[in-house]
Amino acid sequence: MNTMTADDVNRTYGGTYIGMRDSSGSINAVCVDHAYDGDDDVRLSLRSEHNVSLDDDRLVYDFPEAGMVQVGSHCYWLERRAERQWHRGIRTRSFTRDLPRGVSIRTVAQSMYSPTHYELSSYGERTSTRLSSTFSIHADGCIMYRGTDVAMYSKESNTITCTNEHVVSLIEMEQWVNDATISTCK
Repeated sequence: MNTMTADDVNRTYGGTYIGMRDSSGSINAVCVDHAYDGDDDVRLSLRSEHNVSLDDDRLVYDFPEAGMVQVGSHCYWLERRAERQWHRGIRTRSFTRDLPRGVSIRTVAQSMYSPTHYELSSYGERTSTRLSSTFSIHADGCIMYRGTDVAMYSKESNTITCTNEHVVSLIEMEQWVNDATISTCK
């Protein structure tokens, strides 16, 4: 990063969210207001913390894994839009679909940098629950793969019934399955 000028950083990351590790190692989303030339390096002005060096080890410039994002009691499928090389960081237009009404880009960025994985058995606690980056489950037991209904889960019998055969192998590889029995509708 040390070869970038302040103008380069402003064009690439200005107004976007990047990650910043805290003392415990967790990553929090921080907004880059602007970059400027310091005495001997490029400095970032962040909304949460001012005067951070561009080369600060706590900063995470890599775009986090998109996919299922848990925001409150809802889970959303967000796919990253292909953008030009110089557009980095998380911004509203980073995704192929609009964010749900009332959901802020900061909340989405924070959820992407600190994803929470839930167990299959906890699905009734929320409207929809993130199980992995590609799977979620709704309160009625409907399992979604990349935003599409693919299976039903029965808590009573601990059974996953797939409506699509090619998804069975994908589900079998997931850690959240635990000891659930997987079958296919005929």
